[in-house]
Amino acid sequence: MDMQTKQRMFNAAIDGNRLTLIKFIVTLIDRRDMGNGSGSVVRIGDHLLIATAKHVIPPDPNGRVWPMTREIRHEADGFPAYSKVGKHPEYDVGYLEVHPDGAEKYFGDRELCTLKNVALRGYGRENRGVLVVGAPAEHAKITRDDAKTATYKANVMTYWTVPFLPNEWPTVPANALPGNPEVDIFLNYPEEEVTEDGVVPYDLPHPGGMSGGGIWDQEMFQGELWDPNAIKLIGIQSRWDENGRYLRGVQIVHWLRLVYRDFPDLRDTLVEAFGDSVAWNENQPA
Repeated sequence: MDMQTKQRMFNAAIDGNRLTLIKFIVTLIDRRDMGNGSGSVVRIGDHLLIATAKHVIPPDPNGRVWPMTREIRHEADGFPAYSKVGKHPEYDVGYLEVHPDGAEKYFGDRELCTLKNVALRGYGRENRGVLVVGAPAEHAKITRDDAKTATYKANVMTYWTVPFLPNEWPTVPANALPGNPEVDIFLNYPEEEVTEDGVVPYDLPHPGGMSGGGIWDQEMFQGELWDPNAIKLIGIQSRWDENGRYLRGVQIVHWLRLVYRDFPDLRDTLVEAFGDSVAWNENQPA
């Protein structure tokens, strides 16, 4: 197989994954400052949770945070009720639970991410590509009819890369937590894109607004037929460093442990899917 054919197949795989992921992704818009973060909608049992970064969730999100699931959202659309909000005490992951009364309006009957779309992959696998999905704030368009009425349009971006292995991890700033192979995922985020989308090189946008977006393993294995529906959520992107040009995420196991802690009725389901590794450690800070 020649290189041009391989490139076309690779681009087709990326496009297929985009179409799969768009069903799961939301842009979280803060009505007060019109800034945004990103999230993934995960259905577990009877619970509908938006997985995101802890720092994206304001102190009281009700009446303040829009989950955008269509191209344009207007303030007149109103806000869903969040029946529960959870934040990890140590790591930058959290969730918003959408009350059932608001779920149909915001998510309708579209297919959502379930535990079959989630996998424990640690800090990633050597030579296995992942997609980072989020909504860069610089791509958003905000218009105001008056001081109180606004419309917001966001554009979700997917960025393909390969996670760093721990021996390749960058040196983090002195005021940041040291890298931890049990917690972190590190990804490069160059100032100028070095891969190609088709044949046209492109530069990456500032990643502000992508916080809370998912890190998805493409589940590609040599010699096996690839299926875009097999893609797996393995982490939540939370930070970036401009000087080091890297993104930093939290492994999905810590989000699952948070869900285990807060939803006793889901514990058996989580353990059945992932084993005891997702059980909350009672010695963990409360």
